[in-house]
Amino acid sequence: MRKGFVLALAMAFVLVFAFQALAKTVEGKVTAIDKDAKTITVEDVNLYAGNVDLSEIAVGDTVEATYKVEGGKNILESITKSGEEEFIPMEGC
Repeated sequence: MRKGFVLALAMAFVLVFAFQALAKTVEGKVTAIDKDAKTITVEDVNLYAGNVDLSEIAVGDTVEATYKVEGGKNILESITKSGEEEFIPMEGC
């Protein structure tokens, strides 16, 4: 019984870190925003914003962005201005 519990706990631990590895983070200044193309550039990383609301973000802001790589594209998942606790969620959530 104890072996099964330890094995399950170890597997859960591995899965948590595996899912975290899928998400990437970039922190730095916003150098470009293209609202028509729904893209934002943070430092040298181009991100497709999709449904993420960028209305509170401006060129020159320092931000932390979380994204995933899907089909060779960097898909923005969330973005916050550095030094702020505000989370800018996806529209419709």
